[in-house]
Amino acid sequence: DSEAIIELGEQEATSFFSTNPEDWISGMIGENVIWDYAFLPMGTSCDYIAMDPADSPYLDSFPESDIYFQCTQRDGSGFFSDQHTFYTIDNGHLQLAGNVSLSNTNPSYDSIFVVFTNPLDVGTFPYVFQDQTEDTFEARVSTYASETNVVAIQSGTSKHEVDSYGTLTTPSGTFMNTIRVKRTELSETVLPGIPIPTFQESYR
Repeated sequence: DSEAIIELGEQEATSFFSTNPEDWISGMIGENVIWDYAFLPMGTSCDYIAMDPADSPYLDSFPESDIYFQCTQRDGSGFFSDQHTFYTIDNGHLQLAGNVSLSNTNPSYDSIFVVFTNPLDVGTFPYVFQDQTEDTFEARVSTYASETNVVAIQSGTSKHEVDSYGTLTTPSGTFMNTIRVKRTELSETVLPGIPIPTFQESYR
């Protein structure tokens, strides 16, 4: 489909950078902004690959999904982190159906399954400067550690705002005509009898 926003087999190299929260600044807001994050320490990287859900071993958990992305990070020390993220697509409208995380970086878990019973809106393409959307969501979160399975229900509200565009510099290079999407999320995760409220703010 020549109008598809994502093509199966498409691959994108992605780098991850980290810093202390107290050192992080979100930068300016508005038009023709310059964001300079060249100072961030280089972290891990992986290739995100767009794949057909029919080829995924986790299809049974996400039968309505249209596409999924796989990202595997490994190093020589035996570290690995394997992410499978599933989406539905409808006329440029992207919704998160869920994800599967497998990792040996945290001894407290072997895998996490997140299955949205009320999918999370990610956005409608193309993005337009100053666009704002709001969506409610609900997901079942299953954490498997050794022979233990803990199930929680997460629900809340997510807001997206295309608040800026401009030029972004990271340790990987400089990217022109970049848009920034601010995401704020207010949610509650309910473990057996224990509600845990969470507020998150991120920029993408």
